[in-house]
Amino acid sequence: MTETGLFQRIDGTRRVRGLLLPFGELSRPNLSGNEPVMFSADSITLPRDPSVVTLNRKHDRFDPIGRAVALEKTPAGVVAEFEIAETDEGDSFLASPLRKLSAEVAELVRAGANAVRSKLTGAAAVDEGAFASAALFAVADGVIGEDHTETVYTDENGREYRRVYDSTTEQTTTDAGVTTITTTTITETTDPAEPDEGEADMANAQVPSTLLASKAEKDKADPITSATFSAMIANAIRQPENRETMLAALNDVKIDGANAVGTGAIPPEFIGEIWSGIPFVRRVIPLLQHGDLTSLSATGWRWTTEPEVAEWAGNKAAVPSNTPATEPATWGFQRFAGGWDIAREFIDFGETEVINSFLTAAAGSYAKKSDAWVLTKLLAAGTAMNIAAAVPADVPAALVGIVDGALALIAADARPSYALVNPADYRPLLFTKKSDVLEYLNLALGLEDGDLSGFKIVPHTGIPAGTVTVGAREAAAVHEMPGSPIRVNALDMVKGGVDEALFGYVQFRDYYAKGIQNVTLTPAGA
Repeated sequence: MTETGLFQRIDGTRRVRGLLLPFGELSRPNLSGNEPVMFSADSITLPRDPSVVTLNRKHDRFDPIGRAVALEKTPAGVVAEFEIAETDEGDSFLASPLRKLSAEVAELVRAGANAVRSKLTGAAAVDEGAFASAALFAVADGVIGEDHTETVYTDENGREYRRVYDSTTEQTTTDAGVTTITTTTITETTDPAEPDEGEADMANAQVPSTLLASKAEKDKADPITSATFSAMIANAIRQPENRETMLAALNDVKIDGANAVGTGAIPPEFIGEIWSGIPFVRRVIPLLQHGDLTSLSATGWRWTTEPEVAEWAGNKAAVPSNTPATEPATWGFQRFAGGWDIAREFIDFGETEVINSFLTAAAGSYAKKSDAWVLTKLLAAGTAMNIAAAVPADVPAALVGIVDGALALIAADARPSYALVNPADYRPLLFTKKSDVLEYLNLALGLEDGDLSGFKIVPHTGIPAGTVTVGAREAAAVHEMPGSPIRVNALDMVKGGVDEALFGYVQFRDYYAKGIQNVTLTPAGA
């Protein structure tokens, strides 16, 4: 193989240009055991923004040295132009002998050796890549790469074949630019030692196995098709002398059950993912203040004794005073995470529906677990109380608890905005006349402004039966890292997998304990 010469570097810049992915050239087998593959212009999708394609060294994604600024499909293949980074690693690359390119491709679907669908995701500078002609362009024209490979294999009939791959890459520089053309010749013989007479070289093509087997197939009897078989039965029934024998020879051909033809011959209908309930929607976190989590902890302070004024007699009398006091408040945060090592076949075979459903379910689990954690914190931060008196016979207990909790909030200078109720206590509310509910709640909230707008009653299994929690939105807050749950993925090259993980961070801040009332639906001392 002729080594590629100096790469083509654009004067006055740190840009280099080369053939990243040749068309019509069969790749070498790699160490992972994957079969060789050949790409065409229609089989590879380029990103609209070339800058997402990062150039690294030797397929080490933790060693980036540049980024694509142009990607173009040419007759020879995908030509890429890279801007080398202003880093020590970039300087080292420009002075290194790494002049071969290797494309990083995802979602590859193939038909035999031919790629059918794929997506370009990255690139690497390597000593020797999968394709002989994939390299940074040389300054000199002429032959810049040659490759010769021979393989021997045996078909299903036990016959041996020899395939010879010869690839030559030539470069020509004109006023219009640099043109690189790769010519691949495939020669196939039926005997590894002596080629068959009349077997011709074919450029940029593989001999289909159906053609190689055509001669042997001609020696076989014509197959009996379903139409031929039906005609044979009809003909036998039309002849009286054969009818009895024909019918006596018939055996049962069942659709299902033991020894049934249909059990193995008729595939079942595949309907995909089965519906398993609506996605989880948070019920507690939306009731509270919400902000972005930007640090590992948060601190603040609150009044324990507020400054107070009083009536003053004047005329040189002592001015009323008190001793205000404060206390510090500190809040940490809770981490949530989940990770899985997924077989890469799901991605290689385009089973993206499974992956998307998998991650959607994982994100739903994060939403559910974080909402439950916030509820636990909310109940722990609240103030315990009992209803003031026994519940009237015609009034749901939960309604009385909501009223008493709302009155306690108003007395503590807080505005009631929500109530959380156990489903067992919530059910009687559904059978109460709407006018009665509004009358009771308006009476409680009307001490402030007579407006029920925005007040929510939410059933929740996390609330203990026989209690309700009434709160003010301003009494507590939830801060969450933007984008949570954050998706992180990486290739597991050793096991042939794709590591997928989700991470989320949530912080609960209790501001005002009197603004959260945990009401027990029995009078104190009862």
